[in-house]
Amino acid sequence: MKKISSFLVVLLLMLASFTAGIEYPRGDVDRDGAVTISDVTCLIDNLLKGVPEGDVDQDGSVNISDVTSLIDYLLKGSWSDDPFNPDEPQTETFTVNGVSFTMVAVEGGTFIMGATAEQGNSAQDNEKPAHEVVISSFCIGETEVTQELWQAVMGSNPSSFTGDPQRPVEMVSWINCKTFINRLNQLTGKTFRLPTEAEWEFAARGGNQSQGYKYSGSNTIGDVAWYYSNSSSTTHPVATKAPNELGLYDMSGNVTEWCQDWYGSYSSDAQTNPVGPTTSYYRVCRGGDWNTIGNYRVSSRYYYEPTNTSNCRGLRLALAPGNASTHEEHEYVDLGLPSGTLWATCNVGANVPEEYGDYFAWGETEPKNYYNFSTYKWCNGSVKTMTKYCIQTDYGNNGFTDGKTELDPEDDAAYVNWGPEWRMPTVDQQQELVDNCTWTWTTQNGVKGGLVVGPNGNFLFLPAARCYTGGSLWNSVAGDYWSRTLASDYSCSAHELVVYYSDSFGIFYHTQMLNRDYGLTVRAVRVSQN
Repeated sequence: MKKISSFLVVLLLMLASFTAGIEYPRGDVDRDGAVTISDVTCLIDNLLKGVPEGDVDQDGSVNISDVTSLIDYLLKGSWSDDPFNPDEPQTETFTVNGVSFTMVAVEGGTFIMGATAEQGNSAQDNEKPAHEVVISSFCIGETEVTQELWQAVMGSNPSSFTGDPQRPVEMVSWINCKTFINRLNQLTGKTFRLPTEAEWEFAARGGNQSQGYKYSGSNTIGDVAWYYSNSSSTTHPVATKAPNELGLYDMSGNVTEWCQDWYGSYSSDAQTNPVGPTTSYYRVCRGGDWNTIGNYRVSSRYYYEPTNTSNCRGLRLALAPGNASTHEEHEYVDLGLPSGTLWATCNVGANVPEEYGDYFAWGETEPKNYYNFSTYKWCNGSVKTMTKYCIQTDYGNNGFTDGKTELDPEDDAAYVNWGPEWRMPTVDQQQELVDNCTWTWTTQNGVKGGLVVGPNGNFLFLPAARCYTGGSLWNSVAGDYWSRTLASDYSCSAHELVVYYSDSFGIFYHTQMLNRDYGLTVRAVRVSQN
């Protein structure tokens, strides 16, 4: 026994010596090699137990300020004491299919958004009232997305002005931009996105290095922008005018740039990381373009339908600091259903429960500009030419059938956009909501929809997001949500969950069939990873 005990002592000493030599990331309190929310839990546990481990703010003691510092890092992606040299913009270059592009780090800060004094009498009503905004750190494209990069990701170039691949891409709708970004994320493993309107304006003003210019980088428009008077009625290669204080090019002029937000009026209230209204008819654009006569100022606002295209309109990328990986965690709720199904609290493509999110034809994983069978992926242009998911010869292309009645993961919008932990629900799971929950028609933060309360009292909100047919949202007050289940009697259709309201009869909620070419929203379910 003494020999065994001595051996164990030696082994433990060796292990202690080995682990002592491992360098863990700052903030990795639980020593799992990554800094996540679990480290906050571990740090709080250490404080409660009096364990002196987790001095993440490096002040020589472990206390509640370390928890605050760690949470701040997780939100911003950088430590508050990290050095930031304003004279040397922090950048990172990415390469996709041989084409490189650069992202510039923007340190978080506070600014006044909207019609500030230097905008003078040029400011429009929709830029008012000016209001205080706090922005967290993020990264933004050094230039507008070029035709070269779009071609490398999408395999085609929709632009009207060609001849130089360094021109900004144009003739792209907001929906086209979302598709481009989804594919870029699949190629890079990152979570690129469009900037919010507030992020865009903060960066255009020069961030914390702002000199208070009227345009992005100068009070003289011709120094920094291609616009109506100097463009010769065309776009120009990016980065051929002077940059702004952050080293960003063409934030004024060349092409107007899509932002993530729905368009809405400003509030005078101070805000932190605003994302605009939860829904609207229009998406925000910023920056002015080669054809603009007056509104290329840093506070100028534009808005267009998300399906609209123009040779004046393109995009610029944004990215969370730390180059976040794709398939970030999404929230879900346990409603106490008999099956134990866990439902997402937001639609795919949304950030809050009231936001509509993205629209998909059944079996497609990217939004698009136009929804009908002529553009549908799984047919040859008409209702009776299905090429996948068909169980009746009457609906198959030349009598095609494959016996498939549920979407494969690669055709599931939840799986592709949110990761393998998520799927579109089956029609049985949707029917379980109908049969076991209490439904109430309500308005949540200005958005109409159904409040669904489970047997255990937990709830979710399904906004009346309507659906796309052709190129327009259906003019109704209803929420339509795809299942992943094919209709058994008509292979041109699939099952959906619908919730709507009638003044005469109240709330209706049920499952039904709908043609697969319609553009519907998706409320995902969590898949067990056990």
